[in-house]
Order: sequence, then structure tokens, then C-alpha cells
Amino acid sequence: MSRSRSDIRPPEFYQKLLRHLCNSEYLEELEGDLDEKFQEHLKEHGIEKARKRYRNEVIKMIRPSVWKSSWQKKAQSLSPMLLGSQFKILARNIRRQWAFSFINIVGLALSMAIGILVITMLFELQRFDDFHESPDDVFRVITHRTIGTNTTPLAASPAALSHAMLEELPQIQAATKLNVFHKKAYRQKHQFNISGLYADTSFFKVLNFPLTEGNVQLLNQPGSIFITEKLSKKLFRDGKSIGQELTIEGEGNFLIRGILRDLPKNTHLKFEALIPFSHRNTAPESVSWTQNWTNTSSVITYIRKESAGSSKDIQAWLDSKTEDQYTDKKVKVAFELQPLQKAITGRQLSHQPGTVIPSVVIFILSGVAIAIVLAGCFNYTNLSIARALSRMKEVGVRKTIGGSRLQIFFHYLSETVLLAILAFLLALVIFLLIKPYFLKVFWMMESLFDLELTVSMIFRSFLFSLLVGIIAGLYPAMVYAKINTLSALKGNATVKLSLKKGLRNSLIVIQFSLVFAFVLVSHISKKQYAYIDKLDKGFDLAGLVSLPLKGNDPKLLASAFLSIPGVENVNFTSTMMGGPINKVPVTHAATRDTMSIRKMAASDGFLSTYKITLLAGDSIMVGSNSVLINKRLATYLTQGEPTEAIGEVLVIDGKSYHTVGVTEDFMFGAQQDRVAPLIIAQTSADLQYATLRFGKPLNPEFYEQLDSAWKTVDAQNLPEPVSLALHYSRNIQFFKEMIRATGYLGLSLIVISGLGLLAITGYQLQLRQKDLSLRRVLGARPYQLLSSISAHFIMLLSIAATIGVSAAWFLLDSSLIDMFYYRIQIGMGELLPGVIFVFTTSGLFISSQILRVIRINPAILLRQE
Repeated sequence: MSRSRSDIRPPEFYQKLLRHLCNSEYLEELEGDLDEKFQEHLKEHGIEKARKRYRNEVIKMIRPSVWKSSWQKKAQSLSPMLLGSQFKILARNIRRQWAFSFINIVGLALSMAIGILVITMLFELQRFDDFHESPDDVFRVITHRTIGTNTTPLAASPAALSHAMLEELPQIQAATKLNVFHKKAYRQKHQFNISGLYADTSFFKVLNFPLTEGNVQLLNQPGSIFITEKLSKKLFRDGKSIGQELTIEGEGNFLIRGILRDLPKNTHLKFEALIPFSHRNTAPESVSWTQNWTNTSSVITYIRKESAGSSKDIQAWLDSKTEDQYTDKKVKVAFELQPLQKAITGRQLSHQPGTVIPSVVIFILSGVAIAIVLAGCFNYTNLSIARALSRMKEVGVRKTIGGSRLQIFFHYLSETVLLAILAFLLALVIFLLIKPYFLKVFWMMESLFDLELTVSMIFRSFLFSLLVGIIAGLYPAMVYAKINTLSALKGNATVKLSLKKGLRNSLIVIQFSLVFAFVLVSHISKKQYAYIDKLDKGFDLAGLVSLPLKGNDPKLLASAFLSIPGVENVNFTSTMMGGPINKVPVTHAATRDTMSIRKMAASDGFLSTYKITLLAGDSIMVGSNSVLINKRLATYLTQGEPTEAIGEVLVIDGKSYHTVGVTEDFMFGAQQDRVAPLIIAQTSADLQYATLRFGKPLNPEFYEQLDSAWKTVDAQNLPEPVSLALHYSRNIQFFKEMIRATGYLGLSLIVISGLGLLAITGYQLQLRQKDLSLRRVLGARPYQLLSSISAHFIMLLSIAATIGVSAAWFLLDSSLIDMFYYRIQIGMGELLPGVIFVFTTSGLFISSQILRVIRINPAILLRQE
């Protein structure tokens, strides 16, 4: 059935826009004129053109002469003159509803404090390495090395690269190559550890680490050393160290010719000294530095491009250089430019010269912080909607005396913002209290961050608190603004507000879903850590101590160590167990397949020292062409039993090696990774570490005897012995610290959510006091009231548990625990304790309020009614 023209109305949105913006003095006349024109256009041009012209006319009406006075009147609630009045009203409400106000302020303050903490950390991360001149023009060249199917990202690059870039790329302003060293140093009779860089004067052209004394050109002189102010004050009380002498093991004597200003915390490079690059041992290099493209992990290369130069052109040159230099090589290489300021938050790289904070850590901390802030906002929203019933008459009176919807909306929103400002002041105090602990949660945090509340950070934090206040108060303000005046005055708005019950329930479910998720993630991650820490390593860790050889003769050291009472075995290897082991290209002679396999050099007695099980063959490597392999490699070679791998020939660097024995798999590398294929060869030239098996519990007396035995061979270069059990535990220390941080942040989330649940429960019971009193008079038992009232909250918690458990399981199964090859199975036994903990904690909050109410004499409550 077609409509008559009189039924067709102008566009509803633009009618409302006109009424909303236009001054009431002009509204009736303007609206009447526009309606008449709309009907005329409708007859002449049709519906579409009539509506289009109406829309255009309304838009033309939006000008100051029409709407300015009306808007100013509606925005009176935002006038600074009323700020004092708002504070008085807020203070009155805080006194009247002190319990709810306390929960709101404390909940918001806790969430804000953690939010400020993470914001400060992320802000300081963005400022890393920004003290260098034009940091956007500085890059590090990283290398992707592929052997077979395995690709390793390296922070290093070939030594020839920096020379070629300077010669062939006009866009390169400066380039420098570095190497890291950690050595013993001596000053008169004092011995200490020193970490530094091999560098040259080009270092200061790329990176701006200023000198307080000396000349940068002196760094190129052999025997020169630059040290930091901190090290100078440590070694020389008066701080006058220029011209003084230091001895570095393996390097010789150096004269201090420059003092570096102490390094700021916001640098990814951490060093105490610089020595000339010419001192780096170049013996392993078969060609000169400027021609060596073979060793892709030779140096660490930093470049500074011209400000007008394009990094894309430099990357294109790097791509072309890989095609020129590595076309016929078995090893495939690709280069990539990494911006300097991405070095701290970039990916984990081999040969990393400085500290890296993995992106997963930033993601987890940010996620927890956001969850906690949202929990604080949810608390406020929930409580505000619940309190709307008790503030009906207040809203009705405000509307009766002329308050518009907009004014009501801004009044209650500004109340929330003012409350957020109070919470912000408390949050600053909480932040200062928890900051020292947070810096110590991670072993590296204190060396990287200050977390200082500068004026800039306080201003950002204040804006953050305003945002939190707006988010928390936006919906409650809309609820108050929409309350009907007559219904509010008569107390009949309960029906309309009951529609908001679904929202309150949804917020509780979302909030406790996050609680369940974080509790379970923390609990299961802790179990995963304990599982990895106690996992059988494939050899006996008890009593094993490793220490570097420092260039000494293994035979002399073995004789000295075996003279210590209780030392059962001594063995020498190319690397310390639990550390990185290099891969080499290996060809299987029988199949001609080439693969990338880890190779370790070891002396005879390797298996007996570590108590590793021999599965097949002989444990003694006779001559330099016999090797042991582990079970993983044997299975890969023969696809059969370990005995079938005996006699297999492996070709490494053109030399053939015969397999004489197969060992059980053991964790020679990181314990979270799957045991990789391994070759154990007898190569005395590669031996770098000694490992002793002590038959008794390790004690201070043993370490004293170890030092004495060492001094009979080398009286100066005392090593730092390491317990392998402690070494393996430290390998996963970072994961342990992450669990601790997540656990404490999750505990904050539980406290905030629990406070909100406590307040919601108390308020709901306050509204039901008459009902509960009548039921008690009629004979209801306390436990019956308890069960009937708590049933609703138990249902909400059950829904939250279902969502939270599913989210936690997905997160753990797909990412966190997936970092570990050896992992626990997530079942009911792992999930149930966390669920029970949250239910028990929540039940205590709910029960405390219910018991408080049902203990009140019902006659007193009914008499009051």
C-alpha cells in the first residue's frame, strides 16, 4: 500500500541534528520553513531530491549565529566556575557512600599504577639509543646464514662488508666493525673482570659515545685503551687514570689514553673499555680483513648513512653482494639492515653484542596491564550502574530544575573524571612503592630502565588517568542521562534499569574470565618451569664443575685437578655443556646427503665423566678420524637401530670420519629445545673448557682447592668455575622471572576484581534486605539464604571459568609452552587447582557480605521499613 505525500517526512537524522544544535528561539520558525520547502520539493522533484535539498539546508544552518548560544547553554556543566561545586558534590558522595568510593578509588588507583608502570617502560624503550646524533641514520647489518634447511640469524657479518660498503656506496657516511670481549684484567695486585669492544676511530663516527678526556684518534694506536668513568673511579680513587697501565689476559699491557663518559642506561651496547681492533687475534683468518667474506660471524657491523641517502638503495646493494659472493657456496647468506633503535626490541640473534628484550615480554606485560586497567574500569562501571537505583531522585530533581540530558551526562562523567584524578594521585604513590620491586623482578631490568617520573611522564600519566576516567564513566553517565524524569521521581525507573542487569553480568563475566585466564597461565607456566628444571638431562649433573682453559695445556691441568681429593674424572671439551654449539656442513658418504650438524670436540673419557650411556660401539675415539654420534643422528642416518650406525662415514670439510660409537641423547644445549643431532670428535686444538666430576657435595673448600691446583699451572689467570647444575638452572631463569612478574600482576587483577565483586554483592544485598528479612521470618535457614543468593554469582563465575579456561589453554598451547619442546600435558590436573583457587577466593568475598546481612536481626530491618 503506497503512502500519501503527507506521510513522507524529512530525514529523521537531520531533523534531530537541527533540534540539537539550533537555539530554541529560532527552532520553531526554521523547522516550519524547512518542512514547507520539503513538501514543495517533494511535489516538484520527488522523494530523493527533496531529502537531499533538506539535508543541504540543514547543513547550511549550522553556523554560529544559529547554534552558538544554545550550545553554550548546554555546555554550562563544563564551565570552570562549576569545578568547585563538582568537587563538593563528589566529596559529599564519597562521605555518603564511603565503601563504594573506597573500592572505586583503590581499584582505579591499582590499575592506573600498573598501567603507568608499563607505559613508562614502553616510553623508555622507545628512547633507546636516541642520544646518538641522527639515530634514524644508523643501522646494524645482520646476516641470515642457511646451511641445508637450517637458517640462523646473526647479529654479525663478514669483516669485508664494512670496507666494501664504504668503497662502493656513496650513501654511506661511516662504517665500523666491532668485536666483543670478556676477559680478566689486572691492575697491580688487583684482578677483575672487564667487558669491552675491539674498535677503531670509525666507532665514534657512527656511534656518539663522548669522551671526557683524551682524543679519539689515540684509539688506533696499539697498546691504547679507553675506559669508562665508572671503571676509572673503581680502579683509581682520585679518578686520574690517564697514562696508567692495565693488563688484559691474552692481550698484554695497555695504557689508558681516553675516558668515556659513563654509558646511559638506554643503550643496547654495554661495555667498560675499548681497545684497538688491531689487537683482535686474526690468526684463524686465512685472508685479510678487507677480503674475508667466508666467515659470516666475523665482526659486528654498524653503518651511518647520509641523511639524504636511501636505506632501500643500500639494501638492494646488500642483496646484489650476496649474489656475487655466495653463488657457488654451500652456505647461503642474506644481509639485512636493522635500524639501531630496533636492536633492543628486535629478534633474538646469535652473536648478539648487547641486551635484547624479546617482543613476547613486551606483549605479555602490555596485555596484563591492559587487562588490569580494564578490570578497574569494569569495577567502576558495574558499581555506578548498580548505584543508579539509589540516585534516581537525585537525577529526577536535576532534570526537574532544568537540567538537560547533555548536562546530566557531563555532570556524571565529570564526577568520574574527578574521581579518576584522585585515583591518579594515589596511583603515583603506589607506583613509587612498587617500582623498586618491579626493577628487580627481571635480572636485567635495573640495568636498562630508570622508570623515572619526569614532568613529561607525569603529564602523559595524567592524560592516561583522564582516559581511564572517561572509559569508566562513559556508559554510567549515559545511563543517568537517559533516566525519565517522572519515573525517577516516582521511583519507577527500576524496570528500565533492570535492562542494564545483563550489562553488569557481562562485565563481571569478562572481568573474571581475565582472572581465570591469568591465574591459569601463571600456575601452568610455573609447573612447566618446574618440569623443565627437573627434567632428566641425559647425564648426571651432580658434582660437575666447568671452567675455561684460558690457553693452558689440558694435560697439565688434568694432572693438577686429579690431585684434588674427591675429583673422580676430568674431561675437556670445545664448549661448555648447556651453551651454544656451532653447526658444520656434514655429508653422509653413503647417501651423499649434506646436512647441518652440531659438532663438539672432546677428549677421551667424555662419556665416563658425564655418565652418558653408550648404546652401541666403543666410547674410545682412536685417532683423529673417529667420532661418536648421538642416537638422534644415528636414527637420521640409518632409520634403524643404533648398532647399524657403527662404521658410517661422515665427511666434514673434505675429511672423512668413521663412527665408532652411538650415545644416548643428552641435553648438550638449551634444555627447552629438542636434542639435536650431534657429532663428538677428538680434536685437541679446539678444546676450550675443562669439566671435573667431584664425588662429594660441592663446598667452599673444594673451590679453594681448585684455585690452588690451578695456580700450580697458571698463577695469574684464575678462572671462574661454574656448577653445571646451577648453569642449567640459570639458562631458564628468564622464564622463571616472567612467571613471577605475571603472577604478581595477576594477583593485582584478582584483588581489583575481588573488590568489585565484594561491592556488587554488598549493594545487591542492600537492595534485598527487606526480602531477606521476610524470608527469615518465614523460617528460612541461613544456609538456604546463602545458597539461593550465591547461586547467581556461581553461575556467572562458571561462565567466566569456561571462557577463561579456554582462553588460557589456547594461549598456553599455541604460544607460551610451545616455546618448549619438552612440555607438560595440559589436563584437568593442571587446570583444576587454578579454577578452585579463583572460586574459593571469590566465594570468600561473596560469603562475607551475605553472612554480614543475614546475621542482622530481621525485626530491626522490618521495623525500619
